[in-house]
Amino acid sequence: MKIFKALSLVTFIVILVGCASTRPENLAKASRNEEINLSESISTTAFRGMHVRCEEGALPGVYVAKNEDANGVYYFGKDRSIWTTNEMIQRKPRLLVGGIYVPRNTTKGPQFFYIFEKEVHTTENINDYVMQRIVQTATVPAVGSPNVGLGVNVAGNVIGGVLVSAMIEAGVGQIEMFPPIEDANVKSKIYSGLRPSTSKPE
Repeated sequence: MKIFKALSLVTFIVILVGCASTRPENLAKASRNEEINLSESISTTAFRGMHVRCEEGALPGVYVAKNEDANGVYYFGKDRSIWTTNEMIQRKPRLLVGGIYVPRNTTKGPQFFYIFEKEVHTTENINDYVMQRIVQTATVPAVGSPNVGLGVNVAGNVIGGVLVSAMIEAGVGQIEMFPPIEDANVKSKIYSGLRPSTSKPE
């Protein structure tokens, strides 16, 4: 059982670190002054690997177009706006810095993406975390660093282990992509949320 869990952890890290990835600083600035406004949380569920239930989602908020590549545009959310769970080894929602990637070819599904890091931030309940973000935004200035957690219900720890340390080190700071979104309802909410940006270009 321990060997099975260890292999599962390695598999999960490989998925998180990904195969083809890049860093934000290596991408061009977005040529379009746009953003995606999500009035509610969105998420997708899939069964991967050994029929393991996985879920990825984006929290309510504004996702601003900051970078682009030849195939699409990266819309970044504020702080930790992306979350994921894995029924086998990541049951608590893990909070990630990232956003939504929208391909230029609209026949392809958008993708959630995140910046890979060593530290793991989790929350007990994603809905409570959403409410906490709303209160935080309304009462205090914006958190400047993506490494700052919002509130006491966010736990942080560091991924360790000799087996995965090399993969982790190689992946830190890279943009990693979740699989394309197939859910028509989720895709519709993303595209209907596209609008001219209300924030000043950086």
